[in-house]
Amino acid sequence: MKIGIMGGTFNPIHNGHLSLANAALTQYMLDEVWFMPSGLPAHKANDELLPPDIRLQMVELAIQEKENFKASAFEIVREGFTYTADTMVALAKKYPEAEFYFIIGGDSLMKFHKWVRPEVISAHTKLLAAGRNGYTKEELLSQSEYLKKQFGTKVLFLDMPELIIASNEIRSFSKMQQYDAIKEMVPNAVFEYITENQLWKCPTN
Repeated sequence: MKIGIMGGTFNPIHNGHLSLANAALTQYMLDEVWFMPSGLPAHKANDELLPPDIRLQMVELAIQEKENFKASAFEIVREGFTYTADTMVALAKKYPEAEFYFIIGGDSLMKFHKWVRPEVISAHTKLLAAGRNGYTKEELLSQSEYLKKQFGTKVLFLDMPELIIASNEIRSFSKMQQYDAIKEMVPNAVFEYITENQLWKCPTN
């Protein structure tokens, strides 16, 4: 079984995540894509990070009509900081027959050598990467070759238009209740959840 892993805080999940997952699913004929919100990410702990159960619920809302997309609490139920290397080791142990593909944007690919134990991640999964944030094809290919040489990383590329949507922009608009600005950035069910619960709203004095 070919399984794509979409990791991240999903704070919140948005249409860019779904576009990336759909490209991976169709272009590499994956059986499923698992959306896996992080529990306590070591590099993104801040006051804007919603509780894991809320982020997972938004993921479930976003993919509820997608048969091959699954929401996973695999990282949420683990204690302590969440590292991809630990996740991939645990997944390989629990699902020994699965072939994993870790789905990332081009910006993450360019920083992959700085992740915790990239050689461990590379031993348990291929990377499916899309271009993002102004990186050229040559820069991405050069990074791919570097990672292969240093860590044995196998990088496969996705052919898709660049869709620049940032979760921090969604949070900023939501703080000010400028909801019209985020309507096209997130699935309808997520938009309704954000607005109904006034997520990230700035407190009034």
